[in-house]
Amino acid sequence: MKKRQVEKFYYQLGTLLDTGFPLMQAFDLLEAPYGEDAQELKATLNQGLSLYEAIRAMAGIDETDAQVLRLAEETGRLAEAFLELFDMHRKNRELRQKLISFAIYPLVMLVLISAYLIFALFFMVPMMADLLGTLKVTEGFLFTLNDLRIHILSHWKIYLLITVFFIIAASFLFRRYHGALRLVLGKRYRLYLEVLAVDRMTKLLKGGKGIMDVLELTGSTVLIAPDKIKEQLMLGESLSKSLSLGGFSKELTTLTKIHEEGGNIVGGFELYLKNSRNTINATMESRIKLLEPLSMVAIGAVVGVTVVSIMGPLMDAFGKIQ
Repeated sequence: MKKRQVEKFYYQLGTLLDTGFPLMQAFDLLEAPYGEDAQELKATLNQGLSLYEAIRAMAGIDETDAQVLRLAEETGRLAEAFLELFDMHRKNRELRQKLISFAIYPLVMLVLISAYLIFALFFMVPMMADLLGTLKVTEGFLFTLNDLRIHILSHWKIYLLITVFFIIAASFLFRRYHGALRLVLGKRYRLYLEVLAVDRMTKLLKGGKGIMDVLELTGSTVLIAPDKIKEQLMLGESLSKSLSLGGFSKELTTLTKIHEEGGNIVGGFELYLKNSRNTINATMESRIKLLEPLSMVAIGAVVGVTVVSIMGPLMDAFGKIQ
């Protein structure tokens, strides 16, 4: 399944179970929209395997989701677990959609500016250079641009290869290392990673998983030191101090300390998630609002350079005519 299909599957199955449908009957109702996936789940369950084993074998289901469902199956809270997983994936998807909306506008502006620069360099510049050449004007930024155009045309294969390589490398780096997200969130990028980790930790803790197992399953999703956290816990340190030494933020450890004393660690994690998601959303929205004025400044700068490069030699030509 694709990510969006997995999200819908969690919601629909959780809703059916929450309204009282037995698990196998719920799969029967989901057979039409999900076809072979629903049939394979039923067949696996009929063979005597657990829901965890059946779900884990499905394409698109990650290990942490499967662990949450395994715990929910043991405690009889499958409906709640499916709906919680749906809510987690929905919030992450909405965040990605905001990122896409942030990236589309500057990308369109970049394409338009690039098209204008290509048009100006290969059509406007040679035409104006030829015109001014007849007036015996041969100096100025316009002619520097014309020399650049001639150089590019004479070595176009090399420049084409460089451009293609740059586009491929940039695409790979942005996809592999969340480049767009790092660019948008800046210093908040680490907060975003921490939210992903804490969200999964919360789901596992609510399902009854021990903190040691939770750290083992979620440590690789954020730049923390899970082994150091477990080491501190084994030495008798509190969870809040262990998280702090393991690389988690002060905001999380402070809330954890408060709720740890009250015996409600999950409540502290949930409050942290709510506050942190609001912070991330506010950061993205504030930066999205800056896009239009920044884009206008960029376009104005490009057009201004073009006008100045043309007007300088033109003024020289008018002076010679006079």
